[in-house]
Amino acid sequence: MTAKQKFEQGYVNMEQRWPQEFREWVLTTKGRVRSLKDTLKVCMLKTVRTTAGLGDPPNKWSNQRAEAMNNVIKEANNNQINDQVTIHEVIEGQVIKQQQDEYIKAIYNTGKYRLAQQYKRYSVSPLEWSQKTEEQKKEHVKRVLGSNIDPGSSAQKEQLVRRLSVSIANSKLDTIAPGLLNKI
Repeated sequence: MTAKQKFEQGYVNMEQRWPQEFREWVLTTKGRVRSLKDTLKVCMLKTVRTTAGLGDPPNKWSNQRAEAMNNVIKEANNNQINDQVTIHEVIEGQVIKQQQDEYIKAIYNTGKYRLAQQYKRYSVSPLEWSQKTEEQKKEHVKRVLGSNIDPGSSAQKEQLVRRLSVSIANSKLDTIAPGLLNKI
């Protein structure tokens, strides 16, 4: 028996216990591309999920903090009004730094992520990683990710400041009073 046949058989058994309004809602295509039943069949069968790389059983879904920056910023300042500098500091510390740490953890096979197939040759064991000096770790990260991810370096901090901040003179907002711009 195929997966679709098993689905149909299970659906018929479940459908008998549902109220009529719910049955109609599951089958309706009003406001949808296809009915909910067809969506479940096309998108959620085990064979479809595993082919799509969602795992067997499916990987647990979670909302990554990097995807929810607005909530991160609000939580960091207890839902108070933030100035732009505070927002940049929160994003750097709680989003960018955490994401960089996850990238680095992938090199030694811990954390949420793993290296892509073309980078597997750079993978090291956690033991090998712990035996490297800080300089060796930085060089290894540079080889894998193609840049120096060291948020503590002064060059990167200067680049971050240049990228995130604009002086009043460079803002090209000469129609607004400088005092007002400073408040903004």
